[in-house]
Amino acid sequence: MKVIYQAHELAPVAEVGGKGHHLQKLVGWGARVAPFFVIGTQAGGMIDSAIKNEIENFLKMYPRIVLRSSMI
Repeated sequence: MKVIYQAHELAPVAEVGGKGHHLQKLVGWGARVAPFFVIGTQAGGMIDSAIKNEIENFLKMYPRIVLRSSMI
């Protein structure tokens, strides 16, 4: 079960939502898009240790982020 998608991984809209899916499409088209990841719907609103580790690793590389969430 895939839960986190990186910017370059095109995922179905049903798994990452419209905004996440279209950001991934922009990356695929070669547009300049800030680094990002998408937590898919399979997470079910839960942040387990694997997701937490992915987020922490991302923040080490990119300490400034913009958060967009449908889960809040």
